[in-house]
Amino acid sequence: MHVLICIGQSFSAKATELLLAQLCPGARITCVPSAEEVPAYLDGDDVVILASLSAAPDGLRVLMRTIAELQQPPGLLVLAPTDTPPNVLLDFVGPGRGLLLDGSHPDLLREALKAVAAGKSFVEPTLAGPMMAAYEEKHGDAEAIRRIDPAGRLPERIRQVVIDTARGFGAKEIGRKVFRSEATVRGYLHEAYKILGIAGRHELVRRYQGDDLPTGQPLAAGALGGEAAYETKDATDASNTPPPSRPRSR
Repeated sequence: MHVLICIGQSFSAKATELLLAQLCPGARITCVPSAEEVPAYLDGDDVVILASLSAAPDGLRVLMRTIAELQQPPGLLVLAPTDTPPNVLLDFVGPGRGLLLDGSHPDLLREALKAVAAGKSFVEPTLAGPMMAAYEEKHGDAEAIRRIDPAGRLPERIRQVVIDTARGFGAKEIGRKVFRSEATVRGYLHEAYKILGIAGRHELVRRYQGDDLPTGQPLAAGALGGEAAYETKDATDASNTPPPSRPRSR
């Protein structure tokens, strides 16, 4: 087994190298300076890349693009912080892929490396439940967006905001989930309403629930351009909410 440590040239990388030398005697351990240089170190069928979401998140994104272009991608074991959203972790699941939390027991790290080197999938047991829930939610999101936007006009970057709004979440809650400001979330919704040709949240919820067919003249995706963030409240929500019923006069 040949383990490529791809978390940059840091003290963390050197410490990991020393730990792996003790955990996996006989294995080759190499620190790779950067994600772009990984292909130059691939020299066998039992190569495992050890990467980290906390130590080198930008490098991991580059690494994923780099190995995706290879005809025979190597194994990949990702160390993730304990607060990483499960839906983010789903990107690192599959044959020859593994997931561990930072600070996991060394025996678990050794077990994960051996499994990934053999082309198997490995997920830390404590992550299994949350990731299964995230997987089911992801498939639910796909069904939701088919109901809301059957023509597929909404840009990818605003779909999750639209889905969560239709499910009843507020802009502040959604902002925390997608790491955007409340103003940006409202801007996304303003853009989505124009693209979908609807008046506001009430009509969006009806469409999500299957009570409404697409109406109006939707705009083409990208017609608004940019990721505008509107500071004003979404007046269309209020204007589209039906007024309370009044008692009939006798």
